[in-house]
Amino acid sequence: MNYPMLAYKLWDRYKRQQFPPVYTTILTYYGAFRLAEVMDDGILLEEVREKLHPFWNGKIAAVAGYYGKYDYRWGGNASAWALLHDYLPEEAEGKICAACDDLLTLQPRYENKIFCRPKWYEPSQMGFRWIDSVFGICPFLLWTGLKCGRQNYIDEAAAQMRYHHELLFDPVRKLYHQCMDASRPELTPGYWSRGVGWGLHALADLSAGLPSDHPEYDYIRQAYQDAIDGCVASQDPAGMWHQSMDDFGTYPETSGTGLILYALGKGIRNGFFTSEKYLETFKRGLRGLTGYIGLDGSVHNCCCGCCSPGYNGTAADYQMRGWVLNDNHAFGPPILACTEAVELQKKGILKDGE
Repeated sequence: MNYPMLAYKLWDRYKRQQFPPVYTTILTYYGAFRLAEVMDDGILLEEVREKLHPFWNGKIAAVAGYYGKYDYRWGGNASAWALLHDYLPEEAEGKICAACDDLLTLQPRYENKIFCRPKWYEPSQMGFRWIDSVFGICPFLLWTGLKCGRQNYIDEAAAQMRYHHELLFDPVRKLYHQCMDASRPELTPGYWSRGVGWGLHALADLSAGLPSDHPEYDYIRQAYQDAIDGCVASQDPAGMWHQSMDDFGTYPETSGTGLILYALGKGIRNGFFTSEKYLETFKRGLRGLTGYIGLDGSVHNCCCGCCSPGYNGTAADYQMRGWVLNDNHAFGPPILACTEAVELQKKGILKDGE
């Protein structure tokens, strides 16, 4: 498989969709940055920098997503990663740091710890907590903290990951529940694939970037190992992960699969997962995922927005959230999976044609 060609087709298809600014924009821009880096493509790099400029420069008034005000509207993970790698001008640093400061001081917290929002079933009370958060906030804080020398950002990134993992991770199934206090005052019982992917995205980035002497490093690494092992056990024979991770009767879902492959590939590349079973899981997943991507870069089987309000969060409930062709969530995850495949090919871990 020509993974660079596939990633470029995905990027081109994404641009033709002309989505409004949402949190998935941030994910896809990060994927395009990574593609530009692994391909040493200065033209693509400049293109993504230009698209990101109005975000970190404060020209985007609002971005859909709960962290839009203090995070996404400033470019979120894409801005933080570009800042860390010196792809943004010096003036960007102060603005992105100011956004991090606002996130830390103004974002509501449950019991003065974990970031939260109003409960769906009781809007007058704070307490809704969900795994989606860690994608939005943890890499953003970590990468900005590393670049700007702000230990409090790094500490908060690690703390939020621990809080969410302790609350939402099932240590038996080794999968994430999506949220707490959705339609009722308890965990949603199902295991949604994109939710698992959001958690693994953050774990992969924290494990790769958190200093090894940080007090939370060992905890994060173990959480990463456990979550990956849960995914290895939940992959279907064709290489896919399903809308509900523990029910192959639900449809194979591409955004969750792409995020899981990104996290798995990054862990293999960084030497965290050395057993052959992890590489075989990655290769099987790539084969499965590419079967849902059209010749024009269109992506099938991507779940639409799905944050479990108004129903119970069972496998049957998740199945009712149907897939959408070329949904705005669809493009960033497979682009990132492809970039990790290219990285592994460069290292000789993944052979050409696999």
